[in-house]
Amino acid sequence: MVLRQLAQEQAKEEVKKLVDKYNRIVESGSIKRYKEEDTKAEFIEPLFEALGWDVRNTENDDEVYKLYGITEEEKKIIEESLK
Repeated sequence: MVLRQLAQEQAKEEVKKLVDKYNRIVESGSIKRYKEEDTKAEFIEPLFEALGWDVRNTENDDEVYKLYGITEEEKKIIEESLK
């Protein structure tokens, strides 16, 4: 229970930081230069991350490998080729 409250407090603090950042950008007038990708990278993804979402799908790679029957050796080959 205490850990969950701590996580909730951290999430609230992260969301507050994002809101403060957004307000500063709006007040400065630089929001007009923001493109969709900028908004996504600087606000939307960090918001979902603060709420505990895996927006970069880092936790599901192993599930995909298992689904397709990829062995550990094949997994290493795939991951090396992506570097």
